[in-house]
Amino acid sequence: MNGQDPALRLQQYQSFLHRDVSNAQFRASNAWWLINTLSKPGRLLDVGCGSGELLSLAVEQGVGEAVGVERPDESVQRAGTGNFRVAKLDVETQTLPFPDNYFDAVACMEVLEHLYNPAKVVRELVRTVAPGGTVLVSVPNQYHLATRLRVLRGHSISDPLTVGGHIKFFRIPDLKAMASESSLVIRSITGLAYPTAYRKYGFLIQFLLKHQPALFSTWLFLLATKETDR
Repeated sequence: MNGQDPALRLQQYQSFLHRDVSNAQFRASNAWWLINTLSKPGRLLDVGCGSGELLSLAVEQGVGEAVGVERPDESVQRAGTGNFRVAKLDVETQTLPFPDNYFDAVACMEVLEHLYNPAKVVRELVRTVAPGGTVLVSVPNQYHLATRLRVLRGHSISDPLTVGGHIKFFRIPDLKAMASESSLVIRSITGLAYPTAYRKYGFLIQFLLKHQPALFSTWLFLLATKETDR
């Protein structure tokens, strides 16, 4: 994409997002399963909801209130039932328009890596979730073994001229530090690979993800709860 007109790069990035729908659905299924390992929420917030894959799952499973947040310039093509509402705002510069301690669970998937100040958004997640409520964050694992080998060959981790590119990179220690700074109680940090990896490698990829998530995960998921005395 280097040297291309910004409008063309944006068009190509949006085309990539459409192709990424199956991955988004896969991530949403994993996120919903993780959230439900703690408790089924009555009110769910998804910051950076995209097409609403997670919200649609929640509505189908009987969640009473499912709310998404997306950028003002992002068109939300609703997936599944579409029975959820979406607030349009820039989470980098604006606070979430919800009361303190309102949601039972909040999620933020594949968003923090695009932000200059991801800690601000995490603080907003913590503010809006009820004490004891669930916080789920996912980020791409840019320290995957394949990416490390690409860097050794001289490739960039993220093309700086790509619209929508990643500007922050998270390791497992970074997720732990972020949770600690926000007074979150970590329940688990797990890795998820591309759906094709499970079909191709089966038990092997599950073994590698369990024992070496930093090297073999495509995405990292932080599952935490808000301290009850906050």
